[in-house]
Amino acid sequence: MAEKIFEALTNDIALLIAGPFNKHISEMEKAFGVSVVCRGTEFKVSGEDESVKRTLSALNAMADLHAQGTALDDQSIGYCINMAQTGDVDKVKNFNSDLVLLTAKGKPI
Repeated sequence: MAEKIFEALTNDIALLIAGPFNKHISEMEKAFGVSVVCRGTEFKVSGEDESVKRTLSALNAMADLHAQGTALDDQSIGYCINMAQTGDVDKVKNFNSDLVLLTAKGKPI
């Protein structure tokens, strides 16, 4: 059992990542089989080692998207979670507002 802490830069970013009524946290907990507790700007992630690593990857991807100016809506949060599950989190850095659609193989259109 591993436990790691992700620190958001500001309360505003933490709120966007957590989502309305902690919806995004619940999605991450279901997707990765972890427990996520948010206190202020800290997200404490507990669970199996690999699941915790993937959850932290998703959280970092969400923060990166916000830093790029991309809105953290349900679609972009889901995208980050899916990319972390498949280990393709590096593709999030190429994600931008000009992206319309991803193919089944993850290629941008």
